[in-house]
Amino acid sequence: MKRNRIICLLFIIINSSLLFASSITFNGGYTKISMKEGLESITLENPANVVIDDLSLSATKISLLGKNYDKIQCDGTVVIKDPTKGLTILCNSLFYNRITNIITITGGVEIDDTKNELHSTSQSLEYDIDKKKMTISVEINLLHIADNNVMKCSGDNLIFNRGENTLVLLGNSTVTWKDDEYRAEAISVNMNNNEISLEGSIEGSIKNT
Repeated sequence: MKRNRIICLLFIIINSSLLFASSITFNGGYTKISMKEGLESITLENPANVVIDDLSLSATKISLLGKNYDKIQCDGTVVIKDPTKGLTILCNSLFYNRITNIITITGGVEIDDTKNELHSTSQSLEYDIDKKKMTISVEINLLHIADNNVMKCSGDNLIFNRGENTLVLLGNSTVTWKDDEYRAEAISVNMNNNEISLEGSIEGSIKNT
């Protein structure tokens, strides 16, 4: 009984420290804590939830790693939500470095951005939260509502700058919008005014008006 009380007290102290230092709260159906120096970790499972300021993470398993718990690994049915930014991200696995404030995802990712009326699927994502920039790669399929029409974008790589509301497609880039199709090595889309710029070898078809 005494041992259980000590473990419970340690959990409360750690949780309170995290909350005070970095505005982090967490809970899990199963929780494991390691206090070994250099290998500090908190493992949450079935289900696991972590909230960091406005960002919430939920998954089957979440591990908080490092002395200051500045590295977060999520696995299994991962959901990221930031309602203040109108952003939801779904994936199977992610790594979040709180020092660089960068989220890295491989193995399939789905992005739903209600602020920019945008939906994207791909195989990988690097999200620099501070720079408001997403680098999306492999099997990109992006849909964006522009002037009440669906703009379809695809390419080898895509840089989505949420701060500037721009899309830059690089490599085998295609944009289809209002029955018009644009193909080039690089295509830029300004979502503020729906201006489309093409670079490199250019092809396209424009519907007669």
